[in-house]
Amino acid sequence: MKEILVVGGAGYIGSFVVRALLDAGYKITVLDNLSSGHKEAIPSKVTLIEADLADEKVVRDVAKGKDAAMLFSGLINVGESVKEPWRYWKENVVKMILFLEVASEIKNIIFSSSAATYGVPQGELFETHELKPVNPYGETKLAIEKYLEHLTIAKSINAVALRYFNAAGGRADLGEDHKPETHLIPNVIKAGLEGRPVTIFGSDYETKDGTCVRDYIHVEDLADAHLRALTACLSAKIGFRPYNVGTGKGVSNLEVLKATEDVLNRKIECIMGERRAGDPPVLVANPNLIKKELSWEPKFTNIKDIISSAALWHKNHPNGYLA
Repeated sequence: MKEILVVGGAGYIGSFVVRALLDAGYKITVLDNLSSGHKEAIPSKVTLIEADLADEKVVRDVAKGKDAAMLFSGLINVGESVKEPWRYWKENVVKMILFLEVASEIKNIIFSSSAATYGVPQGELFETHELKPVNPYGETKLAIEKYLEHLTIAKSINAVALRYFNAAGGRADLGEDHKPETHLIPNVIKAGLEGRPVTIFGSDYETKDGTCVRDYIHVEDLADAHLRALTACLSAKIGFRPYNVGTGKGVSNLEVLKATEDVLNRKIECIMGERRAGDPPVLVANPNLIKKELSWEPKFTNIKDIISSAALWHKNHPNGYLA
């Protein structure tokens, strides 16, 4: 049985990947400091080590015998990264490099990257597009991608960087529980369920309705992409491979609002706020490479289906994992 180390496996995306790995028959150890993750999201049969990825002694012990590592840990708030770049470089880059050095016996790495590495792109987003981040969060993700690419040459390892677009969705027992919550879909859902207004940031972008356009990818489709990337790493020498993980469909903030109103069957008051620092107008994937090379295909391509699955979680867990 292959043994997988999941760093940050108690978080939103990591917890879905842990379940998918379990279903696929892998033995899993989760390393998470629980600063933003939730112990309740980890099944009892999974070993949870509560420690920071920069704890050298713990990492050295937990890395022994692992066939692969999946790396989800790190800070994720774009606006916060603009205000506090030092925290993002420390948590997302310095600590990750320390981890990779101590855990060097692990030869297969799946890295949680981001579409933020592209910056403000023009035209379709292929993996070969220029990487020019416009915020510190994107810069930190690109820095680790570059480091992993160098490692694949210097140490002959495999590394896959999955460039997420906007992860969303949930299921009855797993969902998104960030504090504070900065992502649009959970904020719109919670506003609708609680009968209060929601703020949309920016109404003067050069887009179809003036609001940001994003590619929303269901978290279970993301989990499937991780499993396929893992299979590729374990079965062949692939070096460094980046993949866009999205649906290829753009949805504006106002379209998300309307779709959520339809799903919840209620009107949601909207406040139009100022633009957030570091937000590009449009981020939509071209996912053809991962479809071709890993035979991956998203199952959730309708925004209402994604929102419905997220709403199920929030209805069942109005206080998140504390419910």
